[in-house]
Amino acid sequence: MQRHSISLLLILFCGGVVQPALAEVWQWRDEQGVLHFSDLPPSERRVASPALIPPTQVDVDVMARDRLQRQQDWLQLREAERKQLQAQKAQEAKVAEARNNACRVMLGKLTDISRSNRFYDYDASGKRVYLDTAEVNSRQNSLQQKFDKQCAGYARS
Repeated sequence: MQRHSISLLLILFCGGVVQPALAEVWQWRDEQGVLHFSDLPPSERRVASPALIPPTQVDVDVMARDRLQRQQDWLQLREAERKQLQAQKAQEAKVAEARNNACRVMLGKLTDISRSNRFYDYDASGKRVYLDTAEVNSRQNSLQQKFDKQCAGYARS
């Protein structure tokens, strides 16, 4: 019995809540031409019509499409940024590799100069010309300066 009374109270309560949502809105103009809106018809016996106010509905599909489009635009932007960053890093790695190779060659030449005792070069006719100590030291100093300038921080491995 108590269940039925609770159910009945719930039904009455819900009916009371839903009814105002379905109420009509009346509109009319008074003698001064002012437009009035009310949930009750005017007290005078004038002709009034219920105002046809369309319910405000948000088009969920349009909002979802807009949100999806914004997400896709953002993702495309991030993808472009990521690709640009990858290309930049690849270019930097290529430059670093070329620098390391050049430094490795210079270091090899410096090591050869320090380990050898006889140095030569070739003249225009293709014959060996042995270098004196001053010329060897000059070339070694020049190569060392070039190495120090271009290969600062080079990790010798």
